[in-house]
Amino acid sequence: MKSKIKLSDQQYQVIAALWKIGPASVRQVRANLPHLNLAITTIATILTRLEKKGYVQAKMIGRERLFTAAINEAETRLNMVGNMVATMFDGDSTELLMHLLQGGDIRKEEIGRIKELLDESDNA
Repeated sequence: MKSKIKLSDQQYQVIAALWKIGPASVRQVRANLPHLNLAITTIATILTRLEKKGYVQAKMIGRERLFTAAINEAETRLNMVGNMVATMFDGDSTELLMHLLQGGDIRKEEIGRIKELLDESDNA
């Protein structure tokens, strides 16, 4: 995995579409991202840039280019969240959690799950 994966929101959504649907053409990726309302050429440009960065791979199948994510979803999320914590919270993940709690972004049932995970990590 790349040490620092940096993706814009649109790039992340394009890669997330590939994680969801697997190998896909530009048109298939676009069909899975109707909320972005991007032109087919814009999706093609994003995919080409991601390919140059090594985040996606492309191969010709017949007359169509199919793109596949070359980076792992879980590792990418972990990496990007780590980058965000380092940048926005000076590396302190507690500050991120406090921010989420104070902002009301975490539901009670999620807090319960977090407590369970903390207990499990203490017992490991």
